[in-house]
Amino acid sequence: MSAQLMLLVLLYFYVFARKVLSGFCFHVAFLLSFVYYLVALQLQYYTDFETGTYILLSRILVLFGIGVPSLLLLVLSQVKRDISLNFKIALYLVAVLISTVIVFIKDMANHNFLFSTDVQKAIPFVVDNSLGLFTHSLYLVGALLVPSAYILYLEHKKPKSLITTAFILGAIVVALSQIASHHIANGFWLNYVGAIFVALCWFLAVFHHLKQNQYVSPTEHTSQHLPQAPELPYVDKTVSKDTVSLAKAYIHQHYSHIKDINEIARNCNVSRSNLMKKFKEDTNQTVNHYLTAIRINASKQLLKSQSVTVTAFEVGFNNSNYFSTVFKKFTGQSPGQFQESTTLSQQKSNL
Repeated sequence: MSAQLMLLVLLYFYVFARKVLSGFCFHVAFLLSFVYYLVALQLQYYTDFETGTYILLSRILVLFGIGVPSLLLLVLSQVKRDISLNFKIALYLVAVLISTVIVFIKDMANHNFLFSTDVQKAIPFVVDNSLGLFTHSLYLVGALLVPSAYILYLEHKKPKSLITTAFILGAIVVALSQIASHHIANGFWLNYVGAIFVALCWFLAVFHHLKQNQYVSPTEHTSQHLPQAPELPYVDKTVSKDTVSLAKAYIHQHYSHIKDINEIARNCNVSRSNLMKKFKEDTNQTVNHYLTAIRINASKQLLKSQSVTVTAFEVGFNNSNYFSTVFKKFTGQSPGQFQESTTLSQQKSNL
């Protein structure tokens, strides 16, 4: 049941929640690896002993080598931490290395399918199940439990985000259920309980956010809950014939879901080329630059309480990475740096 529930959550994320989740690829990687870890356990019971052992070892490699680092990265992405590509690669490499060590210990202590007994003799210490249990627990504590708990501690000082809190708690529950299941006799059922709790927690958090912000579809998205753009008075189309004023007014009201310049031109009853020419002559800037400036200014208010990904889509960007690039070009800071500086300013003002 828990594996099916995880798959449903993955499907739900893919269809509905891609635009409100930071680090979506990490969600997919973790959920798929965790589903394999749970489902493959059942396969062990329907195969011979040797095949079942290989399945067991593959489950460890997949969950600890891919799932755990992915879960940590998605937590970091949800709390708006800028993560370099080198850090991601290094994290996965270290995770795979440690997972290989755990598999080695597991095999040496029980089966010797992958490594011969000669290897055991060459090691200056005893390789047994207690060492495997210690390494397994230490890895989960160091790679997932402690970082997630520390991030949760840091986040409690900031404006609360249900999605962020849900994903951090989910990571902590996964780590605790994994550790507990290996310290309690026949405690593997704790993994299923943890999986069900995490799946429901994430599902409800994202559903609540989508419902609260009316994330039904891109065509139904409205800007009613978005902050007002810099002061630009509304110009009644039936009264004013000033093309540039009409364009500014339309951008001011609909910046969150304008698709292209053609849409603005149609609203002003002029051609695209005519609009671009007049706008450039009157304002000394392009229509795209003006629209982008409005979106960036609006995003500054949203970034105080929302993730970078959510903010990007709410102000009209289709890609959070591109939004981060444009934001830094306009402000000199990345969205994450802007959030940190804003938080520090708020804390100083409260002193």
